[in-house]
Amino acid sequence: MTERTAHAPLGDIHPFMAMDVPWLLDHQAGRYRDKPFMHWDPFEGEGYSWSYADLRHQVACLATGLVSAGVMPGDRVIVHMGNRPEFLLSFFACSWVGAIAVTTNIHSAPGELAYFAEHADARFAITEAALRDVIEASGAEFVWTMSVDDDAFRRLLANDPMERRAPEPDRFHSIMYTSGTTSRPKAVVFSHANMLWTASTNAVHEKITADDITLVYLPLFHLNALGYSTFATLWTGGTIVLQPRFSATRFWDTAKRFNLTWTSIGPFVTKALLDLPYPDRHSFRFWGNNWGHDGTIEKEWGIASLGWYGMTETISHPIISDIAKPPVLHSIGRPAPEYELRVVDENGETVKPGEMGRLYVRGVRGISLFCEYLNDPEATANAFTADGWFDTGDMIKLCEDGTLQFADRKKDMLKVGGENVAASEVESVILDVEGVAEVAVVGKPHDFLSEVPVAFVVATGGTEELTQRIEAHCVHHLAKFKRPVEIRYIDALPRLSIGKLDRKALRAGLTDAG
Repeated sequence: MTERTAHAPLGDIHPFMAMDVPWLLDHQAGRYRDKPFMHWDPFEGEGYSWSYADLRHQVACLATGLVSAGVMPGDRVIVHMGNRPEFLLSFFACSWVGAIAVTTNIHSAPGELAYFAEHADARFAITEAALRDVIEASGAEFVWTMSVDDDAFRRLLANDPMERRAPEPDRFHSIMYTSGTTSRPKAVVFSHANMLWTASTNAVHEKITADDITLVYLPLFHLNALGYSTFATLWTGGTIVLQPRFSATRFWDTAKRFNLTWTSIGPFVTKALLDLPYPDRHSFRFWGNNWGHDGTIEKEWGIASLGWYGMTETISHPIISDIAKPPVLHSIGRPAPEYELRVVDENGETVKPGEMGRLYVRGVRGISLFCEYLNDPEATANAFTADGWFDTGDMIKLCEDGTLQFADRKKDMLKVGGENVAASEVESVILDVEGVAEVAVVGKPHDFLSEVPVAFVVATGGTEELTQRIEAHCVHHLAKFKRPVEIRYIDALPRLSIGKLDRKALRAGLTDAG
């Protein structure tokens, strides 16, 4: 397989010359040798800890095992796991070899996994016992599929450590599938320099040090947990506490046991914690959030709120607040100095204070912005203007005081329990079902998940068995959080005068009880 580097040379001089991810692991293992990097805190069974030296050693041993099992530099390896230490081992070991880890959402349906494997040309898959069935049901053809719970994986770990490769910061490092506005998730490609950027820049934005201890419960297959928390901690020499997922009833006990100093949260977390008692003593300095300051965190728990805005393609936060300064209501912060930002109206003119516009971000591809969308040069080209501005598709309000507010997400995107769901992706799956003439998917408000998908279907005939066929098709092709919770049949989809689908009219009829 041809080994790929970033879309273009990074230049003779850049921040990560002679550095890559294995270099970072090696460097930190020498500097913080016996200090804990990770405390694994499972909900069942015994937990354990890794020092920085432990992490480096086990990654190097697994790298030797992967090579002995046929993994070569440039190979794509599906890493399909929930939060567990083996996810980090597999992810880092791929980079040690020079292979490319392809991280996938554990809620993916078999049809989605089949697409990921084919699109990424993945030759190998590392998973866990609980998820192996869905990989096998996908029909994807791999050289091998290995579960980290099996003896075969433990034998890979039993090898002698592999020597570190010479650093190649512009080498492709990993691929992360993320829901966009298209009918298929986009494959965002990161270089090693991208991952060092997410580590170093997030550490600066979050003002974390070697003394910080962060709780990681958000999924590692998303950049928030992997980049904002784990890589930033690795860069500073701090410690992560890794849990399988969020648990409201365990949250404050975990905070006290490990003296947590910060974590990244979402609206569903604050809602879940509001009704629970919390201790008089804790060590939290701040909680990071992506919806802006609304006063809840400070009022309820006396903890500073760090607002930010970022997306998979931007690697870090182009917009960041400052916990050392008084918070501004509803603000997500100010432009980060590492990026250039533009907020423009429909005519491409910069908006005035008090106005809302579309956010564009400019950085360096392969460093502060992603390399490309894998195997999709058209989508990559369309994502950037001729002069290098990345179109986020998101609407931002420029406030009178210079701060920024998030106004609206990407067109036709739903936010389901923290997961992005493209309406077009769900619609394309439902349109494949015989008996469906047209379909539109919109979000229905939900107390805990923010919103859930509802499908409005125009049928070609009877609907008696159509619902069952649609649901069965969605089960095979869509992750559970993407599947419509309700299917409503209508005679015709509402249209605006120009013929465009009127999603606003569909949403207007949706209520919690509807």
